Amino acid sequence: SCGTGWDINLPRNLTGQRGLCVVIPCRYKFPSDVHPTQFVGIWFKQREVPPKKGTLETIYNSSNTRLVTSRYQLDGTLERQDCSLVINELSRSDHAYYRFRIELGGRFKFTYEKPVLLQVSAFREIPTISHMEEMLEGKPVNLTCTFLSSCEGTRATLSWLQTKHFNPSISKMKTERRNATWVFTLGLTFTPTIKHQNKEIRCQVKLPHGSSQGTIHLQIECKEILSWFWMGFSLQPNRDTISENRPERYRLNSC
Repeated sequence: SCGTGWDINLPRNLTGQRGLCVVIPCRYKFPSDVHPTQFVGIWFKQREVPPKKGTLETIYNSSNTRLVTSRYQLDGTLERQDCSLVINELSRSDHAYYRFRIELGGRFKFTYEKPVLLQVSAFREIPTISHMEEMLEGKPVNLTCTFLSSCEGTRATLSWLQTKHFNPSISKMKTERRNATWVFTLGLTFTPTIKHQNKEIRCQVKLPHGSSQGTIHLQIECKEILSWFWMGFSLQPNRDTISENRPERYRLNSC
């Protein structure tokens, strides 16, 4: 069906990182005299504009379970005229133009001409490494590697690198949702020694189409040893008295 009243609001282009997800924000309109009996949303992928014959690929169809996968998901509600699409686990092959089609029942169906260009960049996000306490020689310290993602379908794996000399204890990776963010964490516990001074520990995040590393440089505080020394007797000059014993306290560094 053609005519006025069919309109769509899409960005001209947007960029997502390889391995992560991207949301294509989309709002569509249809003529006021159309009374929908169904809401079927279809997304197409095309390599160039205008598309050549046969180059329009259907990647999502809300009425076809074969084309409803975890890779492509509607982020909006079609009944509310929200056609936003999520593409998970981006790869180079997702670099393309995307177009939307709505089918409202009977002859009321329309493929919007306006496309959005999705560009896929290299994976740039890095995990962070944190610790709550000071790194004191001889005192166990807990490190936490954290990676954040706004993508529900993110398949991230965290691992520690360059740790064999630290004799560490490594926990199992945890995944939890905090509001709209997915949080991946991995813990490591080790006991610092002065031999670890200025060494580095790395944490790596791996996704299906990308990986990166975060690094922490160790700054170990030397352990202070508090010792008491008793001063010996001493004869005070020009006095006939002998000074009494008194303790003196000294702080010694062990390194």
